Amino acid sequence: MKKEIQDMYLSPIRDISSRASQLSSRGLPVVSFGAGDTVFDTPEPVKQAAIKALTENRSHYETIRGNSVLRQKIAARYKADYGLEYNEDEILITAAGTESIFDTFLALISPGDEVIVVSPAFINYENCITLAGGKTVSAPVRESDGFEPDADMIESLITERTRMLVINNPCNPTGVVYSKKCVKRLAALAVKYDFLVFSDEVYDRIIYDGFPYTPIASFPGMRERTIIANSFSKMLAMTGWRIGYLAACGGIMEALFKVHHYSTACQPTFIQDALAGTIDLPATDDALKRMVDSMNENRRRVTQWLKSHPCLSAVEPKGAFYYFIKVSGCGMSGREFTSRLLEEKYVAVIPGEGLGKDFPDYIRLSYAVKEDTLEEGLARIDCFLDEIAQ
Repeated sequence: MKKEIQDMYLSPIRDISSRASQLSSRGLPVVSFGAGDTVFDTPEPVKQAAIKALTENRSHYETIRGNSVLRQKIAARYKADYGLEYNEDEILITAAGTESIFDTFLALISPGDEVIVVSPAFINYENCITLAGGKTVSAPVRESDGFEPDADMIESLITERTRMLVINNPCNPTGVVYSKKCVKRLAALAVKYDFLVFSDEVYDRIIYDGFPYTPIASFPGMRERTIIANSFSKMLAMTGWRIGYLAACGGIMEALFKVHHYSTACQPTFIQDALAGTIDLPATDDALKRMVDSMNENRRRVTQWLKSHPCLSAVEPKGAFYYFIKVSGCGMSGREFTSRLLEEKYVAVIPGEGLGKDFPDYIRLSYAVKEDTLEEGLARIDCFLDEIAQ
């Protein structure tokens, strides 16, 4: 086995999900706040368009870069929403966000390169960097800073081997949406030290209360340094459809395209057709708005619930659908809290250390669930906290 493969590790998130499934299969009433999925259904226009495409036998190869109309509409959204100019050849359709990560690091990271990753973070980053022969340099955020990256800390980590900075904005698992000031400072570092930025933006349509969102590629000198990864998985509740995209310019996109060419070749034609015909429909936008409104109500409910538990601390999320909660005030680590909560109360959450080694005192709770499921799960955690306090 290659050393790079030996150095990779399997997801602790999957461990929790597997154990929760085992308990559920035994007939136990598991409530899951764990997986990065939503309870919502894919919008009806997308489903109906996919059925239509299948009946029309749109099940053969699509072009490797992806459906032309779909790529044009993605480019049009970036121009309309953020003033960013991309042509369709600067958009690449991928197997959701996971392939985007794989393509980027395999294409752009060489053995010995250092990649600064704002932590906590999706663990695919570190493992794909390892696979490429690179070195992950962790830049942990602090709850006292509202979980925003510290540009001064990041600058202190930069060396002559620094090749890339990885950010996830809005963030899984903290729910933070970076302020414009924060993003501007990170962009200035990339220009000053001439490194790339991988910007995972899969939650950019899931932001609450009109909180402003600023993509890093919008700053001077950043379009040519930024690789944007996005996905339809979260914004349209399509996690099982496995479709997303990369946006980048010039030689960067050509490098990404080569890896994509030999990994997945193309994504299902009928799915691309369905999205090409529906992503800009009012009915699709309405479905997204209803989903975000529902998650916002759940977010507010968890915010209120936390106020009744002084042993827990957290920063209210502005985007995505997770709460990152410090549990050390309960007298246990995040891993112990997670394990006991699942085994004793059948509630699944994720240990923070599974998303960053600097966060052993935290758990991640997903609130993208039905209202009654949220209430049941919170009631069980109430009971758990009462029992351990005795």
